[in-house]
Amino acid sequence: MQTLTLISGKGGAGKTIISLSTAKVLAEAGLRVLLIDCDIATHGATYWFESQILKNGENLLSLQDILKGEFVDRRPISTKDGFQFIPSTLSLEKDEILQPDIENRLFFREYLSRKKGDFDLIIFDCQAGYSALTDFAVSIGDGVSNHSNLVVLEADPISAASIRVLAIKLGNQATISNTRQILNKLSEDERLIYERAIGGTIYPSLPPIPFDWRVKAAFGLGEIPGVAVEDSAFGLGLLRVLKSLIPEAREKLDSLEEKFVGNWYSDTVDRLALLEEEKNKIKKGKMAQQRKSQFRRSVFLSILGMLLSMAVGVWGWFFYLPILQIGEEVSQIEAQIEIFSEELFNAKREQDSELIFRFREFLEDLAAQRNFLRRKENELNRPTKAATEISLLALLGFVFLFAVYNIFSARRRVRTETEREVLEDKIATIDVDIDRFRTLIGTDPRLKEYERQRIPTGVSIKEKLEL
Repeated sequence: MQTLTLISGKGGAGKTIISLSTAKVLAEAGLRVLLIDCDIATHGATYWFESQILKNGENLLSLQDILKGEFVDRRPISTKDGFQFIPSTLSLEKDEILQPDIENRLFFREYLSRKKGDFDLIIFDCQAGYSALTDFAVSIGDGVSNHSNLVVLEADPISAASIRVLAIKLGNQATISNTRQILNKLSEDERLIYERAIGGTIYPSLPPIPFDWRVKAAFGLGEIPGVAVEDSAFGLGLLRVLKSLIPEAREKLDSLEEKFVGNWYSDTVDRLALLEEEKNKIKKGKMAQQRKSQFRRSVFLSILGMLLSMAVGVWGWFFYLPILQIGEEVSQIEAQIEIFSEELFNAKREQDSELIFRFREFLEDLAAQRNFLRRKENELNRPTKAATEISLLALLGFVFLFAVYNIFSARRRVRTETEREVLEDKIATIDVDIDRFRTLIGTDPRLKEYERQRIPTGVSIKEKLEL
């Protein structure tokens, strides 16, 4: 059996609500827990169960009964939260407070010895500041159980000073080996600061726990914060602390965390990852579709341009180029004819019969060559005209094919645009779901608390998914 004593240097630190929540969280984890209200000054936890005390006062066990040794045939309160509770007194309006002396302490130890096999953990919720009962509760574990102390304080100078005074009065009963301290009632900004703080005021520090409106309203709502409470992370934060404070319960606490939050968080993150994956897949498909469409268009235009170039090249090489060559030869012959005609004119003027005869022969040969080339040119012009007409028809065919391609391409573009709109609608729907899950992780108290313990602060959602 293990015992845990909760103390504080001053009132208002939130020690009682932490005691109650500790009992509930450990009970949720399956441990047999007994909480004893040792606050004989203000009876904080006892007031929580006042209605049950008034309704079932007979045969109920109180701290006063234990100190008197009158605990036979009396029973603790069985709470709806799964743990047993012993109030400080059954008569809140009567002054019957008994301070523990040596005999009372022996009765207390005897009761604890009898209950060793009935409970896994007994929690003592002491009054604020120092008292004889607090001194006894801090040292209660000697020879009875594995004992530890938890000091609850606020982040202010008064709390720090009161803890120093309390530590002096408790002396060797509360040491750094069996006592830890925890800061309560911190804002989120303060919590981030104190999470990085090393050491404590007097005792080693445990990580600060979240404090929200649900904890503040716990007494008014009549509900003790636990891990199963949906709109508060207080119970989950306390569970994390209890893993360090009570190592024997770690396995059960891990199972409780996974049951109520871990599986939910994992499912949420997994669904978020699947949505991100589906979104990326759709985007890749959309881009692949665009590239495919562009590739088809580029291939068609390239083939069409290549065919046109080949047609023009063939027409020029086999028909137009020979005609140009014949034209150049005819031009050269006509230039020679013009020269010899002038020479013939000069020979006639000089009446040189030999030159006249020779120039006439030259002119007749040149005329015969020119006529031959012109007949050849005419012969080539006929298939050239046909080839030109064929080329024009081919060009018209290419234009027709291009027009047909544009029609089908337009239909394909319309279909592609429709498909793209459908894909964009899917992406928009996925984005809505992604935002919803991200918002859930970022705003739900328990998921937010679970995440901050798993992943360092300041890491983005995308990096979290990669982690």
